[in-house]
Amino acid sequence: MVILHEYPLSMVEHLGFHRFMGTAQPLFKIPSRNTLESDILQIYDYERAKLKGLLEKNKGRIALTTDMWTSHNQRKGFMAITAHFVDNSWTLQSRIIRFIYVPCPHTSEMLADVMMACLHDWNIEHKLSTLTVDNCSTNNAMIRILLEMLSDVSLLLNGDMFHMHCSAHILNLIVRDGLDVISASVERIRSSVSYWTSSPKREEIFFETVNQLGIESTKKLVLDCKTRWNSTYLMICSALMYKTVFPRLKHKDPQYKNVPTEDDWVLAKEISDKLDVFYQATKEFSGTKYPTANNYLPTVCDIRDAINEWSTSTFEQIKLMASSMAHKFDSYWSKFHGIMVVATILDPRYKMKVMECYFPSLYGDGSSDEIIKIQEVLLRMVGEYEQKSKASQASSKLEYYLEEPVIPRVENFDILTWWKVNASKYPTLHCIARDILAIPVSTVASESAFSTGGRCVSPHRSRLHPKTVEALMCAQSWLGSEFNGTLAIGSGEEINDGMEL
Repeated sequence: MVILHEYPLSMVEHLGFHRFMGTAQPLFKIPSRNTLESDILQIYDYERAKLKGLLEKNKGRIALTTDMWTSHNQRKGFMAITAHFVDNSWTLQSRIIRFIYVPCPHTSEMLADVMMACLHDWNIEHKLSTLTVDNCSTNNAMIRILLEMLSDVSLLLNGDMFHMHCSAHILNLIVRDGLDVISASVERIRSSVSYWTSSPKREEIFFETVNQLGIESTKKLVLDCKTRWNSTYLMICSALMYKTVFPRLKHKDPQYKNVPTEDDWVLAKEISDKLDVFYQATKEFSGTKYPTANNYLPTVCDIRDAINEWSTSTFEQIKLMASSMAHKFDSYWSKFHGIMVVATILDPRYKMKVMECYFPSLYGDGSSDEIIKIQEVLLRMVGEYEQKSKASQASSKLEYYLEEPVIPRVENFDILTWWKVNASKYPTLHCIARDILAIPVSTVASESAFSTGGRCVSPHRSRLHPKTVEALMCAQSWLGSEFNGTLAIGSGEEINDGMEL
């Protein structure tokens, strides 16, 4: 219970808990806090050994995500490292393997050393596919150092595709650049929402007016966090429901002055409609219970198409947004990550169709060259896997796969089950699919650990040793998976609350 539900270790000293257990089971001997902490470490060691055995026996490669976080209470930096893999039963698995205290300064050399120690400790340095990280210069340098350290081991494609940028953060950067263009309109809406949610009394006045106007109040106003564009999107959507309320409130409260204009609302409606594609993409990229790699290319191409469409808008501000967002898009996604495109090709609903559909509009006359580059990556991978498995006719199987018609696009398509069923038909391709479909396109799994971590290293647990913190975090991840995912660890569905985008 303490591990799974983040109860304080001091609960064993609480009078209420003693009375409850005395009534529920008088014979139960309540352990001391020290005994409880010792038991937690024993559970951690036991579950760690189980997971290590699972990773050793697993046939596929392991993708990693990592992120850094500093606890507000202890002012200590922690690094979360999460392993992602498709197990031998073709089920996608994600496990936190380290939640480790990292002393300052958090340099690229320090982070690389911590990462390498983790890889050696878990004996997985020879089974890696990619490492997905946030977009910053320290992480870029860390990966360069890691590639030098890992040069003698078996990396996929010699490590050429090892570095994965977090797609959710790239989306965040793109949208924030766009929102900066219309900051004045957004700020007036934000100011109004902030004013009317600042106290229970003001909220009461607000919804009294809502009822007087006969507006259905199905949602509350949502104040955003400026660093999370998706929360700004939700704030705009919630405010739009009550846009006729704000002018009426101006007459009720003389102190309320910063009322959004009609032009603000017209622009807000345009923005909310257009940002929906980004919001849906963020949710797609943030999933941890299903593969995301195969949907990377079509999702990113849809985003580029949306930006191109905005550039023809009749609203000058929307055009300016599109220009700013296109520039940021091109700085990260003018060239696609080769392995992610291969993941899309190995989705039987897409194969080469996505490239054939989108690349001409993205690259113009250079589209054929870009398709050839991706085909070369795919052939390199097939050759590499064929050599390791000593399989024959892998290339002909690839041609056979590509020549077969794509399957219909159905909702909730289970790509892992498809490859499990067709494994014998494509002995080499199914191994490639198993490895690259485990690769997450975002660091949400590692970042979500910190939404729990913020509570874990709270004032209630300020005396915890970093080793105990790690035991609690990792054991919760491992036990939660055994309880059929009932915990909210690493849940992509929690992007509104658990992750700073």
